[in-house]
Amino acid sequence: MTPRSTFTPTTTTQHHLSPCKTTTTTTTTRTNLSNPHNVFQERVVVAMVGLPARGKSYLSKTIVRYMNSIGCPTQLFNAGNKRRQKGKAGEDASFFDANNQAAKDFREHCAMQCLDDLLNWFQTEHPTGCSIGILDATNTTVERRQKIIQRCQKETDERDSCLKLIFVESYADNKELLEQNYRMKLANEDYKGKDPQQALADFRVRVAKYEAVYERITDEDHPNIRYIQMINAGEKLITKGVEGYVMRKLQRLLGAIHLWPRTIWLALCGETEFDLQNILGGDPELTAD
Repeated sequence: MTPRSTFTPTTTTQHHLSPCKTTTTTTTTRTNLSNPHNVFQERVVVAMVGLPARGKSYLSKTIVRYMNSIGCPTQLFNAGNKRRQKGKAGEDASFFDANNQAAKDFREHCAMQCLDDLLNWFQTEHPTGCSIGILDATNTTVERRQKIIQRCQKETDERDSCLKLIFVESYADNKELLEQNYRMKLANEDYKGKDPQQALADFRVRVAKYEAVYERITDEDHPNIRYIQMINAGEKLITKGVEGYVMRKLQRLLGAIHLWPRTIWLALCGETEFDLQNILGGDPELTAD
């Protein structure tokens, strides 16, 4: 039987994959192998990819909740929120046309500024241990993704050799799922106070503008990147280059996500004799209480 975790002085040797260095530090900490964010040196940039209403923000928030709950600090950086903060809330579909160069440059600036904010968050808040920064933006073109790759490589070379980048692409062509997602988008701040039918029509045009330039992730365009592709909200999952503690946790989480109706069973467990002895595992009897 394994005793419950206790506070004890421990000498922790932190093993990092190259090019990270191995360091030894002595700290007083709780021995808990299920929460090793002080041991693993992995700062992971998760760059979302996908058309509007494909569940990117839903997935991002799910990742934030789960990874924070297991002790890996995780923060969301949303390019749409950055755009709205800069006074561009409520823009119609023409703003998202790739031929609108001024608007395209503005959106590009917002996305890359979000990435800079994310990388600075690593340095100021979590320069050691494991942490995740999520870049929630469409990132639908090879050109945009190449900029993200180059910026992260620069960060790796200059400030953080333990930084890793992975793209998470959410692709959907299920009409029922898309229609549901489109209607949920009407609660977006861009459509606040607008006629629902007009807002829905405008959003469909916005999606079409993005579809006109959308380039899905392929090995031909990006032969050396890590990525996870989710098809139709969990119907299919494709992964490449997933490695390390953080990415494996992320992979398992995304593999468990689906939006279809299901039954969830909750079991309430009573206090056992082993609980009183601070022992985990086994098949002990329940106490009288």
